[in-house]
This record gives sequence, C-alpha cells and structure tokens, in this order.
Amino acid sequence: MSSSPAEAGSRRLYEYEPFQDGRSIRILTLHPAQSQEEPLRGDLSTEPLDGPAPAPEIDFEAVSYVWGSRKRVQQLNCGDGWLLPVTQSIYDALQRLRLPDRPRRLWADQVCINQEDVEERGQQVNLMNNVYRSARQVLVWLGRDKEGKAKDAVKMVEHLQEVFANEEAREEFRKAHSDNLHLQDMAPWKPFAKLAMLPWFNRIWIVQEIGTKTPATLFWGDAEVSWDALSAVVAVLNERYHHLRARFAVMTPNIRYLHRRFVEPEEDPRDRVFAFLGHFSLYKDSTPPGLRELVANYQRSVEDVYCDVAMRGLEGAESLIMLSATHYGGEISRSRQNSILTNADGAMPSALSFKLNSLPSWVPDWRQRAHHLFGSPDTPHRAAGDTKPQLSIDRSALTLNITGKHMDTIKLVSWVIRGDSFHVRAQREDATHPMVALWQRICRQRSPMHLSATSPTGRHYPTGEPPFLALAQCLTNAGIGMTRAREHSTIPDSEHLANATAYLGRTARRLDPMVSDEIRDLGRDGGGDAFKWSHEASLISRHRRLGLSAQGYFVLGPDSMEPGDTVVVLYGGTAPTVSLGKYGSFPSNLLLERPYHITYEVQDKREGETFSRLRVVPGTELNADALIDTTAEDEAANATPDAEPANQESDDINEAMIAAAVGEELALVDEEVAEGGVVTRKTFDEHARQTLTTEEIEELKRKGAGAGKEIVAKLLLRHTAIDQKTAYSLAKYKLLKEKKYVRRFTVLPLDVAMMAQWMLEDKDASKILEMRQESLALVGCWADVHFGGRPVEGVTTPHGGRWLAVDDTGGLLVAAMAERMGILYRDEDEPKQEDDQTEEAPTEETAAEEANGAEDTVSTTRPSRKRPHKDDLSLHYALTNSITLIHANSQPNLSLLRYFGFDASDPSPHEPYHPLFTNLLPISWLQTLSPQDDPTYAEQPDEVPLEELMAWKTNRRGNYHRKRRRWARTQQIVDGTRAGGFSGLAVASTMEPISILRNALPLLAGGSPVAIYSPTMESLAQLADCFSIGRRGAWVSSPPPEAEGKSLAELVYWQGSTEFPINPTLMVGVAVQTSRAKRWQVLPGRTHPMMMGKGGAEGYLFTGWRAIPAEGRISARGKFQKRRM
Repeated sequence: MSSSPAEAGSRRLYEYEPFQDGRSIRILTLHPAQSQEEPLRGDLSTEPLDGPAPAPEIDFEAVSYVWGSRKRVQQLNCGDGWLLPVTQSIYDALQRLRLPDRPRRLWADQVCINQEDVEERGQQVNLMNNVYRSARQVLVWLGRDKEGKAKDAVKMVEHLQEVFANEEAREEFRKAHSDNLHLQDMAPWKPFAKLAMLPWFNRIWIVQEIGTKTPATLFWGDAEVSWDALSAVVAVLNERYHHLRARFAVMTPNIRYLHRRFVEPEEDPRDRVFAFLGHFSLYKDSTPPGLRELVANYQRSVEDVYCDVAMRGLEGAESLIMLSATHYGGEISRSRQNSILTNADGAMPSALSFKLNSLPSWVPDWRQRAHHLFGSPDTPHRAAGDTKPQLSIDRSALTLNITGKHMDTIKLVSWVIRGDSFHVRAQREDATHPMVALWQRICRQRSPMHLSATSPTGRHYPTGEPPFLALAQCLTNAGIGMTRAREHSTIPDSEHLANATAYLGRTARRLDPMVSDEIRDLGRDGGGDAFKWSHEASLISRHRRLGLSAQGYFVLGPDSMEPGDTVVVLYGGTAPTVSLGKYGSFPSNLLLERPYHITYEVQDKREGETFSRLRVVPGTELNADALIDTTAEDEAANATPDAEPANQESDDINEAMIAAAVGEELALVDEEVAEGGVVTRKTFDEHARQTLTTEEIEELKRKGAGAGKEIVAKLLLRHTAIDQKTAYSLAKYKLLKEKKYVRRFTVLPLDVAMMAQWMLEDKDASKILEMRQESLALVGCWADVHFGGRPVEGVTTPHGGRWLAVDDTGGLLVAAMAERMGILYRDEDEPKQEDDQTEEAPTEETAAEEANGAEDTVSTTRPSRKRPHKDDLSLHYALTNSITLIHANSQPNLSLLRYFGFDASDPSPHEPYHPLFTNLLPISWLQTLSPQDDPTYAEQPDEVPLEELMAWKTNRRGNYHRKRRRWARTQQIVDGTRAGGFSGLAVASTMEPISILRNALPLLAGGSPVAIYSPTMESLAQLADCFSIGRRGAWVSSPPPEAEGKSLAELVYWQGSTEFPINPTLMVGVAVQTSRAKRWQVLPGRTHPMMMGKGGAEGYLFTGWRAIPAEGRISARGKFQKRRM
C-alpha cells in the first residue's frame, strides 16, 4: 500500500493517495476473522478498471448499503496500524460479510473513495455503474435485525415464491386474498412488511447497484435472500394484489419500482441525477446523446445540474417524457417559478434570480416526486402522431421554446380526486358513488350509466364509443397498466368494460338508480377484475381532476386545471398538455408562478413560433422621472463607433428623446422669460401639432406595428413641435403614448376587492347581488369583523370572536370576512407533507387503527401518508375565530372560494388543510331551527363494542367510522350555533331580512353589531321600521296579546305578529345608509363622475346593535337639580 500515515493525537489516520488516471479504483481486501468481536482489518490497493469489463486479474464483490448517520464512530485497521474512520453502517456490513477462513475482496464507496476529495468523488461516481457491472456479485446489507423478524420475512418470500410457481396454489391464494381478504390474519405479513420498509429500498443509488445484470444477495441480520427471488414475488404482489398490500401495509412498490424512485433520503440532491450515470437506459438508441456525455461534478450547484440534465434530455430527443416528469402536487407546482419570460436583452430579471427551489417550470425537480407519468415510453399514446419535437432552448435565459397545436378548451373540471376514491369498498346508502358523481356533474349525463353509444336523451360521445367506456378509459389511462403483458391494440373494449363494470357492480349501492341493470349484469357475469380496475384508477387519477372539454371530450388533467384552460398537443408528445387560457395573443401559462406586481409587454411573434413572447418591463420605462434620468446614460453606454444600430426602430425613438449634455442646463423652450424675470407662457394646441391621422394609426394596428412601438415612434416623428419639448415633457409624452398603444399589463394578486370588481364588470353581477367593494367594506366595518383570537388552552366550548353569516353571493361575503379574520389564504410557510410513494401507498385503515387505540399495528420507520388518527367524536372545527354560515339548501353555494384555494364541496381534502376547512362552519336553517328534524343530527350512530368491531369487514368498519365522524361534526356545529354568543352578524342574501333577523338575533351576544346588505332599499326600510322608537314605545306601553304573560327570554324567540313582525326591543341604534365611491373624470373646464353602465347597484346597508332587554322598570337614580336658564 503506497500511502503514508498522518499523526492525529495517539492515532495514525489513513491518507488516500490520489489516482494517477481516470480508470482506476481501490479494492479493499478484508481479512478473515473467527469471531465477530475481532476488529476489522484489511488492505487497500489501487487497481485498473479498463473499459466496461475489468481485467481478468480483478475479482471483487461490490457492497451496497445505507450510509445512515454520517458520524464516523468506528474504525477499520488498514495495513500496518493505519486507522480509517468509518460509519456504524458500513462497519456492521463488513462485519457481517467478513469470511471466517479466507480474505474477501470488496468494493465499498465509503472505504474505497476519498469522500473528502470532491473532485475524486465526482470522477469515481462516473465509474460506479462499471464497478457494479464488473463485480462478481453485489452484496446488499439491509441492516441489523433488531426485532428478530428477518428470518420470518425470508420464509414468507420463499413461501410466496413456491405459491406463485404452482398454478393450483396460486389460484387458492388469489381467492383467499381477494374475496376473503378480511378473514386473513395480519401477523404473518408483519415481517415481510417490515422488510419492504427498510431504508435501503428508498435509496436512489440502487438503480446502479441493482440495476445491472450482476447477481445480488440481500443480507438482513443473520438472514439472506437472493434479489431474483424477492423481486419476482414483489412483481406478482404489485400487479395483482393491490388491496392485500394496502391492508397489510406491505410497501412493495419500494422494491418493484426502483427505477422510478424520485424521493429518497440522500444528503446531496445532486446524487439524484448522478446515481443514474452509466445506467443501461442511457445507451439506448432513443436516448439523447447529450445525456450520455453528462459527468458527475460536485462543484456545480443543484440548480445548474438539474437544468443541465433537462436541457440534455430535451435537445435532440425523440419524445417529451422529460416534460411529463414536471407534474407535481398543487402545493409543489405552485411554489415554482416559470422562467420562460425574458427581458429585452434575453437576461433573467435580477428580482427573479434562482433560489433553492425555484427551477424553470419545464425542468423537473428531482427532489420531488412526480405523479404517474402519462407519457412514459411504454405507453401507446400517439397524440402528436409521428411528429418530432420542435423546440429550442436559450441556455443563457433558461427559456424553452416549443411548438404545438391548440386542440380544445376546458369547460368543466371536477374536484381533486383522492387517492382512495376508487378503492373497493361498499358505498354507504347516503353517499354518492365517485363514478356516479363524475357521470352526473362532469360528463353531464342525466340518464343512468349505460353501455350504449347514445344516451336516451340523444347525447353521444364525440368518438362514437359509449360514454361509460370513455370515462372508464380516461380514469385508467386507457387501462395500459392492466395489460402490459399484451399488445394494447389487441385488447378488446369488452375486456375494459368488464373490469370497470365489475368494480362498479361491487362498490355501488344496491339500489342506486344511476347504475343500470345492464351495468350490473355485465359486472356480475362479464368475468372482469374489480381489484385490477380499482388499482389502476387509483394510481392514475389520484391528485388529478377530471374535466370536460368544449368539444365534449373527457380530460384527466393536473390538480391545477381550471375552466378556460387550453388543451395543446406538443409536436413529438405522447399525451396532450394543458396550459392556461390566453390573455390577448399570448398563452397565460407564461405567467404561472411569476411574482406579482411586474409589468409585462406582449411582443410580436417571431418567425417560426406560434406564440408571442413576453418582456419584463423595467421600472425605468414606467416613470417619466426615471426615464429621463436613464435615457442619456443608456445611449452613451450603447453607442459604438462605426457600428450600425441593431434596431433602427429603437434608434428612432432614442433619437427623438432629447437629453441635456454634460454641464449644460436645459431651459424651457416653451416659456419666454421677459426682463425682470417675468415668465410669459406660450401655449399651443397639442392635437394640431400631430400629423399622424387616426386612419393611419388603425392601419398600423392591423399590421401589428411592432407590438405598438412603431406607432409610438411614428407619433414622435410626425409631431411638428417635438423639438420644442423639454426632456421631461418629451419623456412624459412618450410614456403616455406607450401606455395607450404598447401592449403592456401588470399582474396583480387576487384579493376580495379585485374579485368583486371582476364579477361586477366582467362576469354576472347578479350572482353577487351587485355588491361593490365599498359595500363589502362597510359590511365588514359595521359587523366589526376582525381576528377573533387564538383558542384558549383547556377550553372545549366556543369562545373568542365568532361571527354569523348569511351569504347568497357565492361566497364573496364569506371571503371578505375571512380576509379580515386572517383565514382566507393558506400559510405559505406551513410545512408540506411529503408523499414519498410512486405507487399508491396504503390508505385503507387497518382494523386496529379503526378500533381507536388497538396496539396491533405494523411498525414503520418512515412517515405515514395517513392523517394522525383521532377519535371519531373528537372536535373537528375551530372553537374561535370562526364563521358560522347559515344556508337554505342542503349544501352552501361557495363557488367563489375556489379562487382562494378552498373547495367547499370536498369533505375530506388533503393535508395541509386550508384554514377555512376548520374555521368555516356550514349549517342549514333546518339544523338551526329544528335540528331534531334533520336525520344527520338526530340519529346518533350506535357505538359498537371493540370485539364486535374487530370482526367486521374493512368496508363496514370504514362506513361505521365515517358515519360517527359526520354525526360528530354536525353535532359540534349545531350545538355550538344554538348556544349563541356570536360576536356579530353579516348578511347579504335574497331572503327576507325580517325572517333572517327573527331567527338569527337570539344567537348574538349583547352589544353585537348587525350589518345587512341589500341592492334595494325597500326591504331594509321595512326592517328599520320594525325597530323604530314609536314601535318600541307601543310595544312597551301596550304589548300585543300574544306577548302577554311571557318572560323576556321567551320573547327573544317570539315569531312576531302583523303589528310587530319582530320584537322591537332586541336592537338599538338602527339605521339604513348607503355609500358609493364613484369614479370621476377630469376634463378641460369641467369635472364630473364617470357615466358608466356597469358598476353594481347603489347598495344599501342596515346596521344596528343587539340589545338585551332589562327586567322590570328602568329609572334614573341620584339627586337632580333643575338647571337655571
């Protein structure tokens, strides 16, 4: 060994000698030992690795393991007393792999690579695939067997291997673990589940270590099993026993889909790319040549590496699979910037410089897990036919220019489909089946599900196939994953229908009128596989939305898909992509994830491109003062002797800009200074000096005119008095013309005021009762809506600020209140829950978990995707800072809240929750006034003993818990609402105000404000008259006969009479008011409000305070003297 030791205290630490060439590796010769207690000893030698295969004299085995803790707490004795510190993990591995009677030649990265030398580490990483391909065997160390489950796990693998190899035993196993799965014991599967959860299976590097033809053996404690045996068993479980894996928490996708892993606990994010260097797929003919030339370099930044890989994968590629990997969950995708926008000079704006998690939208972030890839290479989709990708990449600006064809527009979208929406379980009687809901609401089918191509109403799918088949195909990506062993084109439609109907017949309610008899008959007798269809639909559609296009096609798109989005087929793509609709003549998806408050300029289309680019307009072009300060400076910097200007149009504009020379002071040429300093102003008609006619301007607009710049240039050139303007006047004049003719716009964040204005001026104002911004603000002010405080620890009853609301504006009033209370927007700093499974992770609750506290659960070392388990009857909603919404229908109309990220129609959203999920409490008028007539509240589900519950089937237990949780939520809202004590009431409704107050006033605390909006005055005037002084005096002096003999508490709930529609003593300070902030127009010689047809109703507001009538007579106390006048 040609290395030298270095003194370090009392120990001599081993120092690596650098490699002399780029094709050598170090081999560890591990000395034998008779006992595990003996220290590790070995020798390191440098040996050549020539080409893809080693020289004949090199014979070694490669070690694969998990680093674990980076602390080097153990040591390896190298040579003559030299010590090499190592981690506990590799120390345990070498101890287990050490032979008792002979040396063992091994390669392990921690020992054979100088990890402190970044350059050497990168050079050796480039050889790693050759190392594992050249090894005689790969020895995988899974870790210690601390719980003693390794041998049982290996026995289960060997047993399953025998079962799957025997046809009769395999069929018996299928019946037992499909139809009778609920009868199977969980205990035998726990060791195997533990094996699948071991950290080694989450490592990215195993695609090189196991992704070769070299045989491999896995060691777990004292047990061992071959990789071929384990992977064969896992392949069968993944393909056919999805619900078995879900029930027993067997995470076999970790083992099966090693080549699709996107999440693993490696320390360096660059290893997520470098781990694939040398992978066999890189040497396929279809692989872009640039990827083969990529080398590991740990001196480059993470963003630089990821962008380089994306550019290499797209340039010269035959497919666009690289773009398919950029689809993440909503929380992830919305946190990334879209860097397709450029400045005028092609550089990225400094304000948009890269951060750690800010990659261009077309660059996959390998640190995140992408959803199922629609455009994977093994799919038969050919949306773009035989076309090839037409793209170019600007490496300096990180801009991807790609060509495609507009196909359709999204018309309707569904809710975000949950991962367990299509699991096989019986549907409860009071719930709507997910497929039925999609059939009715998205597919717009009124008749029951049928197998014919035309519905009874005459509607048909555009392709002519049955709509039910199209829906089933769309939800499963054409069922490709169910038939990978056969050519997809040879699979008949009848087989796809059989699988889908088998699932529907097994899970739909027995008497569901939307499921026809022919569907049920085919599902029962067609021989389809319900579990196979369920598995594929769950895998494909989770975290996505189903949409209906304008032409009537079904579209399965990302969770960010919205109505108005455009469906585009990119040339060379296998599947259509969805981008947002257009603003003017450019795709608005160019704006996604960009910062707000930036002004953009729409440029003309370049030759060969199908879309317009955007230019970020710097602030110096938006202000006359800044414009005049920078014009002369820019001209001097850009001036080059003997050089022709690159843009004559730009030069024309700059030549028209007058700037003062150095040391020269400009005088106002349109002012004459008389003797004595008296200024006499010269005025002239601005319009008379402009010779460019309106007809010529319109002609320039029709021609495009350089995105408006040519018009501005000609206006400057054709102005006969341009030379008489000062520099500031000229800059101001140019700026005004640019605002008028250049296509510029500024993107602003959506808030409630902007939403109200948009609904008033661009959408249907009647849907928000023509409620203007001022009216929204007044309601919030008069109702005193504000942050209601944080919950008090230990208090289990409602407290703090709580407001009642009656909202018939589609959620606009609720949004305005929530904005004031700080619960309208998600907390961007809230940590996101990691989702580290490529395959569908188990979401079925196990029997022990559903039993609320049983300890018979599968131990796991990785975070679970399930929500923290809580008791069914625990509190579900916030006790303070909440809005209780009273509505007239079975469900409230809160459609506008979707624009703020909250979907009220989804009862079980994914974590992290939107604040409104816990702080918005919907309650119907029926539940408010007569809760016992509402079966959801009145019928409390019976509590089942634990022993009996454990014997139930999984679906039945799930229905039991869902009913109890639903009842608990309803009970919390109803009981909390009827207890009263609310801090205020805000109303914007089409209901009669008197009837609202008659039932809502008793729920308010004393002194609570009331604010009621109405587009007309009549109803509010009638309501105010009910609380007039005269009516209150009449009530006190001569109460109505119906009120005699009743206590004040009873009169609070008095339902009124003809003379007294409502108890007039319950409110004080009643008033009706209006306030409208009109836009004003300033013209020469006059100023008047804008004469606009739009803008909402005048809007009126009823205000007052809740009063608590006092018992008995009220008299003044004290000694009062008569004042003298």
